[in-house]
Amino acid sequence: MKVSDLLAERHKPNILGYGPSMCGKTRFITTLRKVYKGPCYIFNFDPEDNLTPITLAPGMGDVEYDQYDLPNGYDLLVRKIVEFRKLSAEASRVDGKPFPYDLICIENLNMMHRVTMECLLTLAGRADTDGARIQDWGLAADRVKKRIKEIIDLPCPVYMTAHQQLEKDEIYGRTVGRILIPGKFLPDEIPPMFNLLLHFVTTPKSGGGPDYKIQCASDPLWPAGDKTGSLLPFEEPDFEKMAGKFGAKLLAARKAAETKPTTT
Repeated sequence: MKVSDLLAERHKPNILGYGPSMCGKTRFITTLRKVYKGPCYIFNFDPEDNLTPITLAPGMGDVEYDQYDLPNGYDLLVRKIVEFRKLSAEASRVDGKPFPYDLICIENLNMMHRVTMECLLTLAGRADTDGARIQDWGLAADRVKKRIKEIIDLPCPVYMTAHQQLEKDEIYGRTVGRILIPGKFLPDEIPPMFNLLLHFVTTPKSGGGPDYKIQCASDPLWPAGDKTGSLLPFEEPDFEKMAGKFGAKLLAARKAAETKPTTT
């Protein structure tokens, strides 16, 4: 059995990757494509120029994307999600084909929130320069969480990128790292929606240039997590290798279940 089949059957990866600029978050999509080789769709909230080198990279295969960094970007997002939910419903698949995408990506979370807020301000007849009100922040947070959940619930793996930020903990006064998105609670509410929280980091090599790593377990500053318990605290930024570890653990669990004696 292929690793991708095993993961689809037992553990659909929903991944939130965050980190500073130029740390390999978007390029990580090229390694996801080594495992999920069918059609891929990208919700792109970043400028199109940022995504073009990735879509043209060797091995990316069949990739579709739409731009959502537009005045009507939130409306386009809602329509696309409705379209995808119809495609995923058995009753809508009259031709018997499965959901047409092997992988869905969202690039990136902070810009998705900005597009959502701009839509709410427009509906309220206010400009961004007027400043958002308390109720606007609450509505934007609610809509962002709902849209993310709807995408995660689609029958294929999902990968979302986000930038990072450092904040001061109000209770203990220590510095803590979080995903970059406005709101007091939203940076802590979104990561648990995913079963893989990956922190992308770069460190200087002794011979010069950056060394790219993925942090897979939390430290005192940065949160990270692997709900499968398969990964080391730091891994190479290669999902094909990471998926091999997931698959090995899931396969071992399956064999253990199959060989477990039944009681009468």
